[in-house]
Amino acid sequence: ADFSVTELIYELESDMATAAVNLEYERAAILRDQIAELKRGAGIEKLEPRKKPVSYGAAAKAGRGRRR
Repeated sequence: ADFSVTELIYELESDMATAAVNLEYERAAILRDQIAELKRGAGIEKLEPRKKPVSYGAAAKAGRGRRR
């Protein structure tokens, strides 16, 4: 079994964010506590967020030079 605590934590964090957006605060709090327990058990103090690629499309470029 290929078990990665880091991947599990990322998945739970995603689920927690989704629960919060859907106003399921009790579920989000339970997931938060599970994440904290996993981090303590694994000795992880801080887990860096995954970097999302940044795309500067035409809309962002069109806004250049308009600030005065």
